[in-house]
Amino acid sequence: MLTIAQVATPSQIVEARGLIREFTNWAKSLTAENDQAPAFDDLEAELADLPGKFAPPTGCLLLATHDGQPAGCVAFWAVDGGTVEIKRMYVRPACRGNKIGAHLVAALIAEARARQVGRIVLDTYFTMTAAHAIYRAAGFRTVAAPPDFPLEWESRVVFMQLDLA
Repeated sequence: MLTIAQVATPSQIVEARGLIREFTNWAKSLTAENDQAPAFDDLEAELADLPGKFAPPTGCLLLATHDGQPAGCVAFWAVDGGTVEIKRMYVRPACRGNKIGAHLVAALIAEARARQVGRIVLDTYFTMTAAHAIYRAAGFRTVAAPPDFPLEWESRVVFMQLDLA
C-alpha cells in the first residue's frame, strides 16, 4: 500500500534525509563532474535543517511509503510569490515500477494548486529520462534555462515548467 504525507515528524525527517542522501549519492555517481553540480551546493546544511525551506507554508516535502517502508520523496520551495521549484524527486530503485514517482508529482501539484501557486519549475539531469516522462505526463513542458544558470552546466540539464494559473 502506498501512502504520501507531508514530512512533519522527527522519524519522517530522518527517512526523508536518508532518501535525499541516497538520491544525491546516486546522482553524483553518474559522472565525476556531478560532484560539482550546483544542485548539490550546501546540501549538508539543507539536510541538517530539514524540512527547512521545504516546510509549510511556502514549502512542501512529501514522503512516500510503500508497504510501510520509505520509498521516495519530492519537495518544493518558493522561488517567489507565485512560483515554486521542485527539488529532490527520488524513488528507491527497489520501489520503481509502481508509479510512485507519478503519485508523488501528482500530490505535489495538488499541494501547489491548494496553495494557489501559479507556476512550478524544475531542473533535472539530462539522463534522467524516466523522471522527464513523469513530468511531461503531468503537464510539464521543456523551457529555456534561467539567465543566471551556469553556462557550463546548461547542456547537461533539462528545464521544465508547469503553469497552474
